[in-house]
Amino acid sequence: MPGHGNSSAETSTAEQAGADKQPGTYLGLLEHLAQGGLLLYVTETVWGLGCDPTSTEAVEAIRRAKGTPEGQPYSIAIADPGELEEYVILSPLARELADTFLPGPLTLIATLQDPSRKSWEPAVGTGRAVGLRCPSHPVTQALLAQVGPLVSTSANYHGSAPPTTIQQLAEFSASLLATGGVRVRTVNGTPEPRGRPSTVIDVTGQKPKVLRWGAVGPRKLGGYLPG
Repeated sequence: MPGHGNSSAETSTAEQAGADKQPGTYLGLLEHLAQGGLLLYVTETVWGLGCDPTSTEAVEAIRRAKGTPEGQPYSIAIADPGELEEYVILSPLARELADTFLPGPLTLIATLQDPSRKSWEPAVGTGRAVGLRCPSHPVTQALLAQVGPLVSTSANYHGSAPPTTIQQLAEFSASLLATGGVRVRTVNGTPEPRGRPSTVIDVTGQKPKVLRWGAVGPRKLGGYLPG
């Protein structure tokens, strides 16, 4: 990847109300992502680790850093639930779920539209489905609105608990840099993550199927799920 052998880290702080008023910050992030850099970024659930989902080099850097098994796909974060059907095919029920719970801590696994399937292949593989996430954290929303879709995976080693505080994140960031050959920037902001991951629902079939329970629980989702 560009910058191989030259590890570096920077932090960008974007407070809630002013996050979308810092075009210089986001121009720098766009350049960083275009050069294969990684982002550690705040969300309402846990800290995220992301990159340009079309960059094979950047996605492989995340895979190495996390120890993710080869072939395991990553979810994608986008800014606006209204953009979902630009990327995936949604059933009426899936659209209702999106309208009700997004932006928020819900990941929908849906069938990709063909153009997205091709461009996001480094991150999502050659399958027909992808997990899409629309975070509700104001800093993350502003970030995604400026830089576009990002790989969305928790900032931790595969199988370990994700960090929920800036101190834990700093430890993970330091370990990333210690491996060498990665460029990492951190997008910080308040509030800090709440510590529960997103709920993951597969909506590729006729009936939705919960693959992981998280911040959106059975009480809220009960009316949308088969009995």
